[in-house]
Amino acid sequence: MTYLKKMREKMDFTQEDVAQAIGTTIRQYQRIEAGLSFCSREKLNKLEDFFQLPQRILFARNYEEIPSYYRGFLLNCKYKALFK
Repeated sequence: MTYLKKMREKMDFTQEDVAQAIGTTIRQYQRIEAGLSFCSREKLNKLEDFFQLPQRILFARNYEEIPSYYRGFLLNCKYKALFK
């Protein structure tokens, strides 16, 4: 599971909510969230804006996959408990 899914669930959004926000279908968003499909740069930007997190964090599967230069950022994130 990626942090994309964890953040969506923590923020209490449905897959449909996120799909609408980034301008895609629910099925396509499900595939993106599951790591089975890629999305365009435009949709990546919309995901970053929606969750207010960089894609390198959203698509990481565990804390070790998050680049070290973002780990300091996470210390001040209101959802920092998710990233331990």
